[in-house]
Amino acid sequence: RAEEMLRASEERFRQLFEQSEEPLFLFRHGTPEILDANPAAVVLYGYSLEELQRQGIALFVPPDDLEQFSSAIAGIGPASPLNIARASHLRNDGEEIVVSIRAKSVRTRGGLVAYCSFRDISLRIRMEEEAKLQQAQLIHANRMASLGAIVSGVAHEVSNPNNLVMFNAPMILAAWEDALPALDRYHRECGDFTLAGLPYREMRHVVPKLAEGISDASRRIKAIVGNLKDFARQGESNGHKPERINDIVLSAIRILNHEIMKRTHRFEVTLGEDLPPVMGSGQQLEQVVINLLHNALQALTSNEQAVRVYTMRNPEMGDVEVHIVDEGIGMTREVQSRITEPFFSTRLDSGGLGLGLSISRSIVKGHKGAIRFDSEVGKGTRAVVRLPASPSPAASDGEDPSGKIFLGR
Repeated sequence: RAEEMLRASEERFRQLFEQSEEPLFLFRHGTPEILDANPAAVVLYGYSLEELQRQGIALFVPPDDLEQFSSAIAGIGPASPLNIARASHLRNDGEEIVVSIRAKSVRTRGGLVAYCSFRDISLRIRMEEEAKLQQAQLIHANRMASLGAIVSGVAHEVSNPNNLVMFNAPMILAAWEDALPALDRYHRECGDFTLAGLPYREMRHVVPKLAEGISDASRRIKAIVGNLKDFARQGESNGHKPERINDIVLSAIRILNHEIMKRTHRFEVTLGEDLPPVMGSGQQLEQVVINLLHNALQALTSNEQAVRVYTMRNPEMGDVEVHIVDEGIGMTREVQSRITEPFFSTRLDSGGLGLGLSISRSIVKGHKGAIRFDSEVGKGTRAVVRLPASPSPAASDGEDPSGKIFLGR
């Protein structure tokens, strides 16, 4: 009688196992060996039951995670169930999926087995990430709006006195040049004399240089204020048009010039020659370069470590690429897998919000491009932005800059 009840119970279990819409696996107790998988599991991973039984979890678990996942499955026992909230697996067609796993040990007529449910949560994760990204974009837009208001006020306060300097410096130089004949005549007749505590023979050459220096500095102030105002106007002019990537990179470097000089003595820029334009928003792409370059600078632990930026055309795909390479602290594989998640940051304690790279990824994706990171702990990181080339020429008043630029010592 007990035997019949056990067989009936196992038959009901088998029917529930086979008909469940949840992907289910049975593993041999104490091992990661697959004993059985229901039809839902076969559909989820795209392998036949025979393939799953013969080749095991190595079919769908990434190689880097295989050892840890095998140990987790093997460790399932009567007093040790398994709960994995999120794991990345691979389907037979190469698609990456995210699953949550719940497992416990059950007793059958043949002994203990690990009963595991693999729930596909890819859609939920994707929706959560999109919601986070939208929230991040709203926060970023709000910050940029605030920054725009602040920069506009600062630009107004700086521009007014700077305009006075720009207007008066040439007049001072012109007045000096008008006075030179009289001063030279006095010098010949009466000998040398002092101006502002210095001999006239020196001041005659110093004053023009001082006036030119004042004019150059005021022009630089005007350019810096203009760059900041343009950067703060993100979103006001997001229409896509042909843009020169070298101009975008140089504009980003000008904005971060102070940070660059403070963080490294070895900053090198190599701009590719004859690069085709890219179709997009120059302001948005500039924001991407600024975010990546700022991260590279913050990864440095010494100003003797280098940062290199170069642009090129991918010889195989024809796309335009921006490479930003640093010799900083590098990233672990776990950090690399999460750096473009909204609100993920390794610098939360120092004010980081974890928005920069998620926004950058969204911008690049919106330009039909891609962004990738290659990193090694203790050796540094390479960030690569790839953008499709535009068949249309970029509108510009000057020649496309190219060649090498060095900053620092």
